[in-house]
Amino acid sequence: MPEGTVVVNFFINQIDFILFLHGLSLLILSTACIALRRTHRYGLAWGWLALFGFCYALRQWMEVLAGGTGYSAIVSSVNLGMVLVSYILLLEFARSSTRKLFGKGPGVWLYVPVAGIAVVALSPCIGSASITAKHVLEASAAVWSSYLFFHICREETGIRRPFAAVISITILLHAISESIPPHLLLSPSEFRILNDAEVMAPRVIPQLLHNCSAIFAAIAMWGYAEASRRSLGQIYSSARRGKFEFLMAATLIVIISLGWFATNFAGNREHRELAKNLRIKTSALAAAIPPARVVRLHGSPEDIYTLNYQRLREQLGAIRNAATDCRYVYLLGLRNNNIVFLADAEPEDSRNFSPPGQIYYESNVDWLESFANARPKVEFCRDRWGTWVSGTSPVINPATGRVVALLGIDISAKAWHSRVAEARIFVIVVTLLLCCISLGFLIAWRSIRESAVRIFASEKNFSSIFKNAPDSIFIIDPGTSKILAVNPAVVEWLGYKRSQLLLMTFNDLLEPGSEVKSKDLLQVTAGK
Repeated sequence: MPEGTVVVNFFINQIDFILFLHGLSLLILSTACIALRRTHRYGLAWGWLALFGFCYALRQWMEVLAGGTGYSAIVSSVNLGMVLVSYILLLEFARSSTRKLFGKGPGVWLYVPVAGIAVVALSPCIGSASITAKHVLEASAAVWSSYLFFHICREETGIRRPFAAVISITILLHAISESIPPHLLLSPSEFRILNDAEVMAPRVIPQLLHNCSAIFAAIAMWGYAEASRRSLGQIYSSARRGKFEFLMAATLIVIISLGWFATNFAGNREHRELAKNLRIKTSALAAAIPPARVVRLHGSPEDIYTLNYQRLREQLGAIRNAATDCRYVYLLGLRNNNIVFLADAEPEDSRNFSPPGQIYYESNVDWLESFANARPKVEFCRDRWGTWVSGTSPVINPATGRVVALLGIDISAKAWHSRVAEARIFVIVVTLLLCCISLGFLIAWRSIRESAVRIFASEKNFSSIFKNAPDSIFIIDPGTSKILAVNPAVVEWLGYKRSQLLLMTFNDLLEPGSEVKSKDLLQVTAGK
């Protein structure tokens, strides 16, 4: 198998987890933007960029959840609406940041044409104009934001410069990948249904670009936020901080890795269970087909007029009616080394009806081998009628022990993949929750650390003022009048040693009869 085909097939099978990573990356980008609101010296409108990341992350996770059923009209509309809202938020980030950086820029009047573009984009009846309007909005917001980070990149120094450059490039690529024509809105289940490397390759490339650009943008934004924090000296113990954040990053990687393995395990287990049930079903139903009737079939159009053929069709129709998940039920035979239809449960006036003797051109060598090894099998099949999961089981003539026909049952590949997707989605949701808990713990720890830094800085500032003040300052316990601390000015003024003063009360320094009562000290400390 060519390497390109391997990559495409891997992407098709992992599309739901890749979309999950895409959304998680944008959530990480949002948390980095929240941190930058307090540390970035240029004061960009980070809140709007954080909202963009959060909204677009929700959109990606909605695609994962929709993977079990595909895109309904409602889901498609909500998806489009979330995309437009996301890029309007990105546009507001660019507009507000431009005004902060340069002191001038477009006002709120900008949203008059933006509203018009959004209305056109939300009107599917307009056709190509709707898609064009969506791409115009995405490109405008992305190019503008990319330019802002390019401008910051030119102004920055040190490690912050390459991070800003990567952010600028990845934001631009994120929007470009949305605008490439082959990139259509496909759910994870639809990606798997179109399980053809040549057909999917043009769609996979822009989708990969889209997902990878978001991941690299999140990593770069996180690095940029960390570099900004370091430059402002907000962390007083970089060694301890580095160990903790390395541990949190390692934890996040372990959660994602275990989540990926668990997701694939759950999906493969569901797939094997479905395949096992289909093999059992086809084997049981094939055993109920009378071989004597099958032997009398010629595999030609003349069979239609025989009572034997009509009885077999009735039996196949009863099987299809009883198994509601089956779309097609049919008998295949081997004639002149060609696999042909012997009987089909479809009504004769249906355009999907296969008359006896019709060659099944989509069959392959595996189908021919089924007549030789007499084993039931389940495989994905893509033919002129659609994409199916086909279960086949041999009908064996007990008199000769030979396979006289194959009973085939086709189940919609979309329904099959929906079942597999549901099993995978449960694990993905659990992985997402664990990742969110880890990120929440990291954000809480940072908040506590920053509070500790501010308290430490405040105490250090107070200590400096206390020691260097030219006036005498006492710190006294208002309940007992005991001296708790004095500054150097007191020692110099009174001539006592500091250790001596700390053993005294404030009244010891006053003349007899002029002592200060505790309640008076309490009133003074209360501001009375």
